[in-house]
Amino acid sequence: MRSAGELAVSAAFRLGSQWQTVGGAAAEKGSTMGDISNKAEELVGKAKEVVGDLTNNESLEAKGLAEQAEAKAKQAAEDVKDAAQDATGR
Repeated sequence: MRSAGELAVSAAFRLGSQWQTVGGAAAEKGSTMGDISNKAEELVGKAKEVVGDLTNNESLEAKGLAEQAEAKAKQAAEDVKDAAQDATGR
């Protein structure tokens, strides 16, 4: 069994690119708090997935995957809403 330190290092390594994505979402022109919030929720889901995978906790891993899917669906709805507003000039 891995030590807590080994699990933390492994999880941090696997999540590294996800952290950059949240920062990138905040810096994008026209980003809204909803965009940033959705990306943050996706990151939390990814963290749960990774920790669940590293600890062989299938329930936590599945919850993480579900949270990621929910965050992506929310972002897709935001994107549709933004496109509709852009198309109508509102």
